[in-house]
Amino acid sequence: MHFMVIHQKNLSFDRNWIIFEDNYLMVLNKPSGLVTMGSTGEDSLFARALNYLQSKNKNQSKMPAKLFACHRLDKDTSGLVLFAKDDRSLKVAQDLFKRRKVQKEYRAVTLNDWPNLAQIENWPMQWKQDPQVFEKLKAMKASGKDWLEITLPLYGIKTKSRVDFEKGNEAYTRISIEQSGSDFSLLRVYPKTGRFHQIRCHLAFLGFPVLSDPIYKGPKSSPRLMLHASQLGFTWPVNKQRYDFTCPLPSIFLEMTRPS
Repeated sequence: MHFMVIHQKNLSFDRNWIIFEDNYLMVLNKPSGLVTMGSTGEDSLFARALNYLQSKNKNQSKMPAKLFACHRLDKDTSGLVLFAKDDRSLKVAQDLFKRRKVQKEYRAVTLNDWPNLAQIENWPMQWKQDPQVFEKLKAMKASGKDWLEITLPLYGIKTKSRVDFEKGNEAYTRISIEQSGSDFSLLRVYPKTGRFHQIRCHLAFLGFPVLSDPIYKGPKSSPRLMLHASQLGFTWPVNKQRYDFTCPLPSIFLEMTRPS
């Protein structure tokens, strides 16, 4: 249950984090370095948002606010997080995630020596020499771009995941190179499944870990983990309304990958 009373009095909440809010849902742009959910009394995006809602409701003489996290982002990943304001909305949202009816898009920055994703003959040998690995990679074209479809199974253990063909669960990630600078590339990433550290683990396994990823040995070339949840979309079953949320890309992502 993602509801608790927060006792801190001065939890700083930036209203600019609010991407969307109505009586049932709240979508926030989480900053890097702040956990989505914490233990009781711990600083987190959830704690700050709930404190903000409780203060607002108190000032408007409304009932005490509730808040539920429908999913989570890693502490150092920034971007869109969906919250529900009541039990029914939480169940609806969780069912959408469970049935993979939520479309998610991320941006990631890696080193820029990617091969042409559409030309299998130019792929690195490490992608092709193991038949099990090669079978789980597919070159494809969509929306006029070259994409790499990755279906390597993942097995999560405590604070890390790994590619594991025996114990791993199905994991689906699709990537495209959006732009490249002299040293780094900006990727557009679509994870269809939501395995633990899915994007970070898949990219690291292919030899292109996200910059400044301490767990998957990403190059320490930036002041933060270069992963951002940029888009979130779904059709809300209650009223059949389509929601498509976007949030700004942190400027450092474009600065580091701007073409020379």
